[in-house]
Amino acid sequence: MSRSLPLSLCCLCLVGLSAADPLGQADALEKKALRAASASQARVEGLDRRTREQLETYRALQARLRAEQAYGRELQARLDAQETELAGLQRQIEQSRELRGALEPLMGQMLRGLEGLVAADLPFLPEERRERLARLREMLETRRDPVAERFRRLLDAYRVEAGYGSTIEAYEGDLTEAGEVRRVLYFRLGRTALYYLTLDGARGGLWDADAGAWRPLGLTDLPGLQQAVRMARRQSAPGLLTLPLPAVPAS
Repeated sequence: MSRSLPLSLCCLCLVGLSAADPLGQADALEKKALRAASASQARVEGLDRRTREQLETYRALQARLRAEQAYGRELQARLDAQETELAGLQRQIEQSRELRGALEPLMGQMLRGLEGLVAADLPFLPEERRERLARLREMLETRRDPVAERFRRLLDAYRVEAGYGSTIEAYEGDLTEAGEVRRVLYFRLGRTALYYLTLDGARGGLWDADAGAWRPLGLTDLPGLQQAVRMARRQSAPGLLTLPLPAVPAS
């Protein structure tokens, strides 16, 4: 009996080991499963993170695309507006060329008409008026200034000349008569008559357009002329003038 006990104990030990082995295997399998699940979860989380990143990138690209499309539409609208404006400017340029082509000969005719008016008019302010005409002719011939500026200055000259017809004026200037130059006072009565009065008031004259010369005034006419000069210089109140007038040309 004593010899069989160890064998029994050994059998029991073997049986115990054999019974305990499935538990270890199960524990190992569980741990392995947990590791696999953890790895799988990590892969899922990695995939989920990459998916979110890709989704965010996609959304950012979509937003950028919409912004670029909006900018492209705005840019196209600006280009369309500029093309429309450019077409309008082109039409204005063409019209301006046509207008300039019509204005150039017209301004030449206007200047010649003005020169003829001054040549046939009373000889008042001769230097001032000749210089004005000379500047106008140079301006039209050189064409340095824009057409609008040349036309404006030509109209200004017409306005100045037209204004002489409704005003009186007294100014000092030189008078050449019989080869003698003397300083006198000129009095202009609109475009109707032109007189001169010596500075001492002793002599005076009236321009005779038909004769192209000065006609002396009588002594009785000098007080009226002196009064006219004072009125033009605003040295006396306006009043009735008693002056001889040039003869009206026969029709």
